[in-house]
Amino acid sequence: MPTDPKLKAKIFAKNLVSILALPVNEHLEHNSENLKYVYHINFTQALSKSKAVIALLFHETLSKVVQLIADLQNIFQKTVEPIRPGRKYPRNHKTSVRRFFPAYKPIG
Repeated sequence: MPTDPKLKAKIFAKNLVSILALPVNEHLEHNSENLKYVYHINFTQALSKSKAVIALLFHETLSKVVQLIADLQNIFQKTVEPIRPGRKYPRNHKTSVRRFFPAYKPIG
């Protein structure tokens, strides 16, 4: 079990977003049966859009929380991406090693 509070908050946020996205994913899978690819939500976008709402889910009234969840799920449905099985070329993530930290500039 992680002891870092920030890590616990990240895990909680990811779990909460995945729970909220589950019905949307099931709906998308059902609607994309006749299409070339199966569609899922863009989880990165879902996590980004729900960061500001997570605190409100515990602070607002029940009717407001239901409305917030419905709005979030509506946003999740709009940010979808196809799942392409059997990709031929894997992604090459190029990372460069920094010589200096962004706050420090070299002299000259």
